[in-house]
Amino acid sequence: MINFAYEGLVKVACDCLQHDGHEVTNLISIDKRKRIKGFLADRFIKPPVNITLMFACNIDVLQIIVNPSVGSQRSAGIELSKTQRDASASKMASVDADIGTNRLIFSRHPEAEGEVKFCNEQVVSRVREMKLRIYKTVASTLPALSSLEIWGTPSSNVPARVLSDINNLWKKITGPRQIAACGRLVEGSRISKDGPNKKLHVDSTEVSEQTGVIVPEEFVDPISCEIMTIPMILPSGNMVDISTLEKFYAAEAKQGRGRSDPFTGVLFGENNQPIVATALKSRLDRFLLDHSNDPKIRTLPRTVGRKAPWMGNPCSSTEVTRRSNSSSSASNSSQVRTVDQLLKDCLEGLPSFLDSPDTSTVKKSKFSCSKCAQCVEKGINSYSFKLSCHHIICRQCLCELRQRNSKRCPDCGEMFEFNSVERFFL
Repeated sequence: MINFAYEGLVKVACDCLQHDGHEVTNLISIDKRKRIKGFLADRFIKPPVNITLMFACNIDVLQIIVNPSVGSQRSAGIELSKTQRDASASKMASVDADIGTNRLIFSRHPEAEGEVKFCNEQVVSRVREMKLRIYKTVASTLPALSSLEIWGTPSSNVPARVLSDINNLWKKITGPRQIAACGRLVEGSRISKDGPNKKLHVDSTEVSEQTGVIVPEEFVDPISCEIMTIPMILPSGNMVDISTLEKFYAAEAKQGRGRSDPFTGVLFGENNQPIVATALKSRLDRFLLDHSNDPKIRTLPRTVGRKAPWMGNPCSSTEVTRRSNSSSSASNSSQVRTVDQLLKDCLEGLPSFLDSPDTSTVKKSKFSCSKCAQCVEKGINSYSFKLSCHHIICRQCLCELRQRNSKRCPDCGEMFEFNSVERFFL
């Protein structure tokens, strides 16, 4: 059994432009960092989208597994067809995916509920070229595929030399690991769709290979390819980890730029700020909690505890009663605290979710206008300018100086020319 969705075993092409970093070749790439990114059409592309797969030899397809989503982008209608010698197309299977479906499985002999059966045996035999057509997406999202697996065997008419080359290439791809037949776990792990890690984070691929735990793609940061701890929703709809966002902010600040969306570059404002993805965070916490006893998951940073092991014999009713009485007496004797004190104790030590510096004090001390110190507070100086003496002045005060034809700095009194005034970016 061979998964033909790898370089050397198949060639892939697409009839539309692809999003940067999400080329269609990622679906068959041997590089895991590229493979986990999947395929994503460009922002202005609408269905249908055709992906052509040309195999190195004739194959008999047994099962095809497709993940139809990349982040919030999701394909809803997928059709598979076989290209005949006369360039005509024979339909293999088609399906309308539900919103909650993360994997679409096309099989010759469906075993589980939800698997789609191929039209007939002949259409999946001796396949040399096939097309995957995305004809519908969810709402107005983009055509997307997170992963593709094509399980099958070389056809009986394949020459022995070609068959030997394919088997040798498959051994190089798989290496010493045990590969799951048709995407199912066998004596270890399956090929993971997740990527590398950083110091405090564990490589999701390593987790999948060593523990057999399959990390869902939605839990992986698309920029750092690490398992997220606190996922954040950006105004562009993308999700990244809070640590990635803070590193991006620090890098932008070194260049003198403000906080912006890492994907679009649009500056954040009062009405477009990143927020915590609470629904995804709850699913992520549940995943970490359920697998907290696994060796690799155990070292992941988390904002939840660990699943408590079964301790055996429960406490007797008399012991429970004695403990409850002692705790109630202790609580009655303790000093009653206010709601504010209780709230402060509960929130102390928790992450602050993108703590922003006290911008009021920073602007007053560094970026306040040389003529009017209150312009920053009132929000009048949306545009600031730098004089030749390196003092800052707001647009309103600069216009007043221009009307009076005054060329003297209000702060130091040094003369300047209006054509030497430069725009200053806060």
